[in-house]
Amino acid sequence: MDVIRNCNMKKMLLNISMLLACVWAISSCDSQEIPVYDVKNSIVYFESKSTDLSLRGVTDPTKDFKVSLSMFGPVCDYDRDITIEVVDSSFNNAVEGVDFEILSAKVPAGSMKGEMMVRLMNSDNLEGKSVSLSIRENEHFQYLAKGASNTRMNWSKVYLRPTTHVWYSWFLFISQGYSQKYHELLMSALGDEIEISSHRSAALKDPDLMYHELSWWYTASREFYDFVKAHDLAHPDDPYMHSSDYEQYSVYTEPVGSGAKPENIPTILSTLIVW
Repeated sequence: MDVIRNCNMKKMLLNISMLLACVWAISSCDSQEIPVYDVKNSIVYFESKSTDLSLRGVTDPTKDFKVSLSMFGPVCDYDRDITIEVVDSSFNNAVEGVDFEILSAKVPAGSMKGEMMVRLMNSDNLEGKSVSLSIRENEHFQYLAKGASNTRMNWSKVYLRPTTHVWYSWFLFISQGYSQKYHELLMSALGDEIEISSHRSAALKDPDLMYHELSWWYTASREFYDFVKAHDLAHPDDPYMHSSDYEQYSVYTEPVGSGAKPENIPTILSTLIVW
């Protein structure tokens, strides 16, 4: 009985101690000023290490694109310019002022997001172009986000891996690999809508994107898998294959050109996620 009584006494003392600690914590919060995040500590960063833009179907001599950037910090009632520069890279084959132009880069007044407007020069014989861009410190953004201040911007007239929000959904629900042939087949089976669709809440606020709930993605994933499987069963000697640009990615943020390239080009079916 003494053992039980001692255990009960210990539990009661522990509960009292925890109660006193909570009261102290609450009173401390009341007596201290809650720190406010200072605007001078704001940080902007690219949403992905790869920014891929397609000029497929574009006939005009130029096309302007808005590239979204994320921000950490408070909203301001004035525009804040972002400094973006071209950096040397072995991937660069585009020249600023000739192949592209950065029209503006800023966090607009009242916004929690940044935006970079770029103009790409178009031509009938346009081949793949790439340039490495980097955010630099300025009077509005004095600090850089480690590992997220750079992006490799790629553009072409052929199929390219879609924008970050769309690609993330493809990566989670359909396949962790990408190729131009896979992209083309996906649109053929599921329609052009798949190229602007995402499950992320950001798509609800983006007029250029279409939001779909998880159930829609599960259905689309299974529909595409069944579509490819039916073809391969009917044509065992001619299954749907990825094109030679196929890459497998370990994370969706991995940029184009940095994924794993298998020794042999795989069938599209073998790389699909089955839900």
